[in-house]
Amino acid sequence: MRLTLSVLFMGMLLAIPAVVIADSAFERESQSQAAITGIGTEFLWPDDSRAADPEAALRILSEAAEATGSNVLRTSVGTSESGRKRIAHYVFMGRDGTGLFDEFTLADGRWLSPAESRLGSATVSSARTGEDGNVGVPAVFAGRYELTFAPLSQAYESLPVAGRYAVEAPDAAAADRFLTLVLQRLGEAGLDEISAEDLTPGGAQGSVHGNRGLMVLAYLLAGAAVLVVAFILLREGKRIGVLRLTGHSPMRIWYRVVGRLQIASVLIGLAACAVVALAVPGVDAWFLRALAVAWAEVAVAAFAATMVVGLVIVHRVQIADLIKGSLQ
Repeated sequence: MRLTLSVLFMGMLLAIPAVVIADSAFERESQSQAAITGIGTEFLWPDDSRAADPEAALRILSEAAEATGSNVLRTSVGTSESGRKRIAHYVFMGRDGTGLFDEFTLADGRWLSPAESRLGSATVSSARTGEDGNVGVPAVFAGRYELTFAPLSQAYESLPVAGRYAVEAPDAAAADRFLTLVLQRLGEAGLDEISAEDLTPGGAQGSVHGNRGLMVLAYLLAGAAVLVVAFILLREGKRIGVLRLTGHSPMRIWYRVVGRLQIASVLIGLAACAVVALAVPGVDAWFLRALAVAWAEVAVAAFAATMVVGLVIVHRVQIADLIKGSLQ
């Protein structure tokens, strides 16, 4: 019975890092999909036939971007021809650089230059590795989805002009000026009835927010491990009583009965996370940070809870337990 309980306890603790790794992967995908929401001010391009010409829209957006030193961003989420999820970020840089690229890591190559974002066919894509015109490859954890960065002009090859954009401006005043210029140009195109409110998104952009149920599962596993530890110690009353009679401290007793197994499980879980970081392609600093934080939170909570419960039970042992063989 003790062997069965010990294997069950160790299995629960080893399952926790696997669950945490999966949760971190979902969170990284969520961040990849919703990156522009934390970088710029979102706005809507009106769904009107008078503003549906891609060339006119690109001209208006580029003029406003260059006049305010801003960047225009757009994200598309869909399915590629191979059936895999595809996340594409389109960018027009009206200044040098964009914070969008700071949210990701390159596995190879370089990011788009401002000139390439304005005109041209250059891309940074995990799906076009080695192809002509692909100047960089972004890191994607285990290649779970396709991630592409391309000039804004390429967005209109697969997307309508109408939709949600974001302006990455130097400050709030520049963002307001950008939207004012867009409104003026739309008015000149015949959309006199369009107001600033019409360019304001009505709600948050839909995105994957990770599978937070996985973290709930990780804590449930930690709670189950606490119960198993309690059961193991309750069945080891005779051994605990002998150790107490021979002068062992409660902490040392806990270590000899269940502590070594628990520490070994935690170290193996930590080693498993390290193996994933070294062996799985596409691991970047963001993923490692998310994994470290999530793993530390669950591991510390599980370790502290099992140790406290164990020490409480050890303190309960009476000499009579030497005869009974277990705690009552």
